[in-house]
Amino acid sequence: MRSPGARTHWKHIFSRGGTLCHNLHAVQKTIRTTGGEQGTKSHVSGSLRERKHEFVLREIERAAWELFATVGFDRATVEEISRNAGVSRRTFFRYFRTKEELLSFSVEHFGERVAQRFSEAPKTRQPLAALEHAILSVMQEEMHDTRQPKEMLRLMFEEPDVRGRFLCALSRWVPALGKELAKRKAYRGDAARCDLVAALYCTAFDQAHLRWYREGNSDLSSQMKRAFRQLRETSGPTR
Repeated sequence: MRSPGARTHWKHIFSRGGTLCHNLHAVQKTIRTTGGEQGTKSHVSGSLRERKHEFVLREIERAAWELFATVGFDRATVEEISRNAGVSRRTFFRYFRTKEELLSFSVEHFGERVAQRFSEAPKTRQPLAALEHAILSVMQEEMHDTRQPKEMLRLMFEEPDVRGRFLCALSRWVPALGKELAKRKAYRGDAARCDLVAALYCTAFDQAHLRWYREGNSDLSSQMKRAFRQLRETSGPTR
């Protein structure tokens, strides 16, 4: 297990500024430093590759959304995204085939985290309460800076191509969430109804963000809880 000091250092590395190469060097140095505590060299090597992959992926994602918010999706080019991320055009294509593919990555990754959190919730918890907690807890972890999500939402709600891809990516949450609801015997394990309710929760997620975006000074968590409460009132008991 990595020491508390190492965890603090990881947080410091990923939150500070600097070039991609500089930050990757810091990542590599940290892994070498903590490698002795973790075990074998092969484990350290695998950890290094995974950390570098995740770090470059996130840098490309960050640079892309910043550029989309500044110049618009249509005017943003792969070359500009790559330059702003501090990587080559060739490296960009190792991670994404097109800039369009990058659009859905953030939403799909968020959904994967929600599904994982939902599956880890205590089985004694009421199914819908467990699902709502999973969504809200992951959302809270993502909301360190409200400015960037607002910029992302402007694109998602005002640019048709981005909007379409966002909704498509959101719909991909349904199978995993519906399966977990059925596994927890929500609606007596009726798979079709569980999938329908999962889809409704995705819609509630979307509408809560839309309200938050339009109202400006409202609280996203409050909007999300409000949408979930309204959905529960219309969907009826789970058993």
